[in-house]
Amino acid sequence: MSDPTTSLYPAPVSTSDAAVSGGETNVVRFSKRVRDWLNGLTPSGATVFDTGAVACTIAGGFTGSLSVRRIGKQVFLQGLVSGTFAANTTTTVAIIPSAFLPTGVCALAVTPSSGEPGWGWASGSSISVRKPTAGSTGVYITAAWVQA
Repeated sequence: MSDPTTSLYPAPVSTSDAAVSGGETNVVRFSKRVRDWLNGLTPSGATVFDTGAVACTIAGGFTGSLSVRRIGKQVFLQGLVSGTFAANTTTTVAIIPSAFLPTGVCALAVTPSSGEPGWGWASGSSISVRKPTAGSTGVYITAAWVQA
């Protein structure tokens, strides 16, 4: 059975296993090179290859649904956040769960429901957005980054 350090690939089966000698399963063996390659597909300490969608914490004064999902080392961020934005002011709209943080600053695609397009970035645990026009609006945010 797999444990957190080996859960990304099947555990090797011994030929002395009763299921093997009874013909109920095939023997799975991995070379060290294959095991290293499989381990390299997922960040250190990860227990699953695909986390599924995990909610980000929306900052006070904003509403919406923003989530992150890690598949291997690739992290995807997407969702809609609504609130009142001041013109040309950087605003933190959400917090990323600690298991999904980018290793540096990641640019975000920010598409408002009205007005001019904005821009944003993920840095540390913060999702920040900056819009050139003020007003109450929703912004659709998308991004992707690779975790070390």
